Amino acid sequence: MKKEPQEKINKGFFKKIWYSINKIEKYPELSAEGLGRAIIYLMTLVLIIGVISSFATVYRTSLKVKEVAKYIDKKIPELTYKEDTLQVGAEEAIIDENENFGKIIVDTKTDDEQQINQYIEETSDEENAVIILKNKLMLKQSGTNGTTDYSYKDLFGQMGITEFNKQSLLDYLNGNGIMNLYFSLFASLLIYSFVIYLINLLFYIIIISIFGYLATMILKLKIRYVAIFNMAIYAITLPALLNIIYIAINAFYPYQI
Repeated sequence: MKKEPQEKINKGFFKKIWYSINKIEKYPELSAEGLGRAIIYLMTLVLIIGVISSFATVYRTSLKVKEVAKYIDKKIPELTYKEDTLQVGAEEAIIDENENFGKIIVDTKTDDEQQINQYIEETSDEENAVIILKNKLMLKQSGTNGTTDYSYKDLFGQMGITEFNKQSLLDYLNGNGIMNLYFSLFASLLIYSFVIYLINLLFYIIIISIFGYLATMILKLKIRYVAIFNMAIYAITLPALLNIIYIAINAFYPYQI
């Protein structure tokens, strides 16, 4: 008698996602496609996570930049940056509270370490704070201890900026020129995210496949480890997709899980 041919799996990426989530009985057939196709599936999944994660970060950064531009326009008097030094046209230090950035202290006249340490002390109980000095920017962010220092020379040097005034800075922050910075940031984040998520998912896949292989040994089932490894790749689909959804939602409605 002639055997009827088995139903062949549609090899499309999205069909594999559907089978991975909703058709667990198809795992042996997915695994039978081989390690190469399973790895391509995993890398495609990781690339999607990386693209969405990078876009979300760039989007949130662009919102912050717009807030910075708005704050500078309304709250900061004339300023100039030249020869790695920032000067703000105010006789006394500017101390302000802002909903988005927390406590803001601007003092581009002092070199006194004692005064600077006093500013740091004043922001120690704040969740978020910004201290703007003549040669560096000091940030305090929620969940971190102390401040992080950013030298203007390093910060602006990476962007090829050597001098500016208030108006030219606002034009840059609100204009098309900053798009190049966003594209560069997106490319860097995409490479970083791809590598980190790939390593992270591979770690979980290896753990799942090891437990799966131990289970086959206990049950005395003859299944090759590579077949279990392939199935573990498809089994990671649902948590990976949930991560994608979380990243996408968090870009527009920031909250932590």
